[in-house]
Amino acid sequence: MRVLGEQDIPNVTKETIEVAEQVKNRLAEDVHSYYTYELRTPNYASRLFKMSSIVAAVDKLQERRKEDSQLSRLFNIFKQDIFFSELV
Repeated sequence: MRVLGEQDIPNVTKETIEVAEQVKNRLAEDVHSYYTYELRTPNYASRLFKMSSIVAAVDKLQERRKEDSQLSRLFNIFKQDIFFSELV
């Protein structure tokens, strides 16, 4: 989901960004309805904070793997794995 929030993605049309914004708005409404009406938890800020912390940790891990991959290519440490390089 984080990718939907990034505005500077190469080769992405304005229409795609607008659709992504609509999807984000719908997801926000659905999350609010779920916590408020299904779980009957109107104050769900702590749960959202925990989820955003997880997203931040995953982002940090992804950046670290990207750096590791670049260093391994620079110093020719590891044989490059096609699958791994597509993830980075």
